[in-house]
Amino acid sequence: MTRKRETGNSPEVWPADGEVLAGLVERVTFHNEENGFCVLRVKARGHRDLATVVGYTAAISAGEWIAATGEWTNDRTHGVQFRARFSADVGADVRRGH
Repeated sequence: MTRKRETGNSPEVWPADGEVLAGLVERVTFHNEENGFCVLRVKARGHRDLATVVGYTAAISAGEWIAATGEWTNDRTHGVQFRARFSADVGADVRRGH
């Protein structure tokens, strides 16, 4: 179970288990509109390089702010990825200042 609340201009996400990754979507590498599977390149807080995030979301675009819980994995073919179990576009709220 994941809980989300906002404090000032910064949404917070608490995972029931797993790590939290939050950041700006720089590129949508792949998005399957039928099942929602996506591969994102994200400028994440606390990371120098872009992070690859894989998971499921109905709609996502470059420039959106996301928060996700999950774990880091090392895929044999695609390398290090953050496998998100939950993701939320919190960008609209952040942009409006809520």
